[in-house]
Amino acid sequence: MGIKQPPAYVHPKKRKREEQSLEPQTPKKTDGSDLPKKKKKVAQFRPEAASVKTEQFRLVIYPPVTGQIAIYDEMIKSGFTPKRALLGLMKKEFSQFEAELLAGNISRPTDDLKSDGKPIDTTRNVSPQFIKAAKTAFDVFEVLSKRALGRCVAEAVLRMVDQHRK
Repeated sequence: MGIKQPPAYVHPKKRKREEQSLEPQTPKKTDGSDLPKKKKKVAQFRPEAASVKTEQFRLVIYPPVTGQIAIYDEMIKSGFTPKRALLGLMKKEFSQFEAELLAGNISRPTDDLKSDGKPIDTTRNVSPQFIKAAKTAFDVFEVLSKRALGRCVAEAVLRMVDQHRK
């Protein structure tokens, strides 16, 4: 059971419809001045952005063990969380790394960084040329998954940060 409405009750919206249907419908002639105006969004056209295709590249960053990356250790000591420190370093140095990789100045490191903690995932929009150069530098035999390639690239960025710091 529920609440019953009295038989004479008519919902206000239905009342308005009934009142409007009783009035004779005559089309009004308007010049369009009384119609609401729509705001038009003006698109910013950037020709360089339209011609460049980008793809999302997944970076997997493992926090390095204390003593491997000096600036990372300093950031942790000053109160940054590992996630914030690593994402900050990626944000700061990734564009420089991308330029050097495309120029052919980056090679695969001989040893991996020792990790301490859970991985942090992030993405960057990169050109197809970057992905091809990363595969050439880090995955010569084309056996790495996208995640493993992203880890190699992230470690190389961290090493570059440490080299620039010295």
